[in-house]
Amino acid sequence: MDPSDTQPNKLLRTVTAPYLSRSNSEMNIMSMLYGLGLILILIPLLPFIIILWSLSVLRTTTQRIFGLK
Repeated sequence: MDPSDTQPNKLLRTVTAPYLSRSNSEMNIMSMLYGLGLILILIPLLPFIIILWSLSVLRTTTQRIFGLK
C-alpha cells in the first residue's frame, strides 16, 4: 500500500476553476408553482380528509373503550 493513499487531507489540484454557488431563481419559481398547485388540489379534498381522520379517531377510541379488536 502506498503511504500517499492513506493521507485524507491531501490537496487535489484540477484543471477546472472552482465552482461558486448561486441562487437558482428559475427552479425556485417552479417549485413554488408546484407547491401552489398541490395546495389548490388539496384544498377541495380537505373536508374529506378531515372526515376520514375523525372517523379513524372515533373508531380507535371506541375500540379502546369497549376493548374490541
